[in-house]
Amino acid sequence: MEELNHNNEKPKLKLKLVDDANNAANTVQSSRDTVPESSSQDEFIGNRYSGYIQQEAGAYQGTDTYYTDTPAYTKIKTNKLGGIMGIVLWVALLIPIIIFAIAFFSSMMTYDSLRGIISLSSSILWIVCLADAIIYNVTEERRIRLIVVAVLLTLIYPFFRCSAYQGSSGKYWLWLVVFLVALFGSVSKTMQNQQANLPQLSEQESRTIISHFEQLPLENSKTMDSVISASLKNIYYQIYEYTDGSYEVQVIGLGNFKPDGTMIEISSDYTNNTVMVFELPSTMDSYKLTSIYVNGKRVSKAGRQTIWDSVFLNPNNL
Repeated sequence: MEELNHNNEKPKLKLKLVDDANNAANTVQSSRDTVPESSSQDEFIGNRYSGYIQQEAGAYQGTDTYYTDTPAYTKIKTNKLGGIMGIVLWVALLIPIIIFAIAFFSSMMTYDSLRGIISLSSSILWIVCLADAIIYNVTEERRIRLIVVAVLLTLIYPFFRCSAYQGSSGKYWLWLVVFLVALFGSVSKTMQNQQANLPQLSEQESRTIISHFEQLPLENSKTMDSVISASLKNIYYQIYEYTDGSYEVQVIGLGNFKPDGTMIEISSDYTNNTVMVFELPSTMDSYKLTSIYVNGKRVSKAGRQTIWDSVFLNPNNL
């Protein structure tokens, strides 16, 4: 291999870290071989070596503190009581739907019993919503509107609760749709079952009930018979007895009236199939008009009252 003179010698790459470390080591070794002249010289050498390590390695910053990129753990605050109330609320929301399902598939459920159960489950839901709203105001923040909604608008309270806890409202929309469908389905089916299960009285028993019914006194010294016969033709009755001893009287005939939106039209040309359903107590001394059907279509509550007041009691006012 060709030898290079001192002037042509290629420079060698050296790491500053290695050179400085070797120099520091040589300095320390020299200090060991040579008796120090003074304590100040030892202190100077020690400080220089320590400073070199701190500057080049960067492991320490003059203290014993290590620097790290590991994030600190943050303790998340959770409202355990609010979580428990959320579960209780869902139980209260599901109770009426379960009741509606039982009523829909049961042939023995009566309208009165269903109404009582609905009232009870509604009271439970109202209490749970109110308690949940109060707990939120105590444990989270003051939101008085939650309490107001819980008291006045219980069915939509879950949506306000969802907004307060910053949750998704999709499940509550699904619950509301199922609730309304189950409600109307169970009520309709229960009324059909009740009508089908009512025992119809014998002809002799029916005549007794009809006689009392037709003689019921109304305003202006009129009787039920005179009022009904003025607007219905070809009248006949069907009488049913409830388990509590009260009666259902169905007056069936051809009516000279026709509902038209919010208006009622009377004409002798009308011969609409009409069914009027009355309830009589066991004493048969009073009555309650519960429904009217015209051509198979049930008239609304407001329309029913208008027909009774204007067509039967005061036909001359139209």
